Amino acid sequence: EGGGDLFNVSGISGNTNAIVNTDYAMLTGLTLTLPGTPAINDYVGIINLSNTTTGVVARNGNNIMSLAEDLVVNDYNARFRLVYIGVANGWVIF
Repeated sequence: EGGGDLFNVSGISGNTNAIVNTDYAMLTGLTLTLPGTPAINDYVGIINLSNTTTGVVARNGNNIMSLAEDLVVNDYNARFRLVYIGVANGWVIF
């Protein structure tokens, strides 16, 4: 048996509503909307494979890094995981 963590990965090429505990490969410039009612320790993983800098992570009413702003993915090779840690900080980058 191989062991290791299993990943729930979805390649997306259009605007998408994220599902908690899923990793998303952004294949084009698009908007990925975070879940609106996350629980503490929920995560959404993101990697930009679009060769563009136009990806947006929409906050859907929750903070991202303590800010009430959407996150613009402006790095061709960005790869990160957002973890929800509570109302004040919201989703934080790990």
